[in-house]
Amino acid sequence: MTTTPLDGVTDFVAGLPELAQPLTVAALGAIPYVEGEGSAGRDQA
Repeated sequence: MTTTPLDGVTDFVAGLPELAQPLTVAALGAIPYVEGEGSAGRDQA
């Protein structure tokens, strides 16, 4: 049973093929960066 969001991500990544795991982790890690850069760009008008 998944109890935390981290457990859910870990379970999801563990179910992927080995070659797809690093790419998926990199994509998930890029989400906060993209959101931060997007919001920073909107504030500077």
